[in-house]
Amino acid sequence: MPVPFRILVIDDEPGFCTLVTRVLTRDGDSVASASTGGDGIAMFHGALARGEPVQVVVTDLTMGPVNGMAVAAEVKAAAPGTFVVLVTGTTVGSPPIPNIDLILQKPFRFDELRRAIRKFASRRSEAVRRS
Repeated sequence: MPVPFRILVIDDEPGFCTLVTRVLTRDGDSVASASTGGDGIAMFHGALARGEPVQVVVTDLTMGPVNGMAVAAEVKAAAPGTFVVLVTGTTVGSPPIPNIDLILQKPFRFDELRRAIRKFASRRSEAVRRS
């Protein structure tokens, strides 16, 4: 059974946050959500300060004054090993994009997100075994 992750979903669409939370919670992950980039960054730093770091951040690109690119930059600066998924309804260019590990175009299949998270978990476990 895969090790559960602490996941933070950041999107200004409450329905999207609810749906992603429901899907990822079914996998046994602990999922929190924020409706703005600023709130998401604050939650991320709060979790770090409590010694409960978030391992995966799923963030929308377009949200108020603090967008997904700003969220990703802040997250990677604080915890470079965090897996950052950018979800967007617009085209953002070709990877690699700084601070972004995966781009999912809305609408996407939740299995794509779940597989990406498990692949990240597998790579992370392998790195721990090697060290």
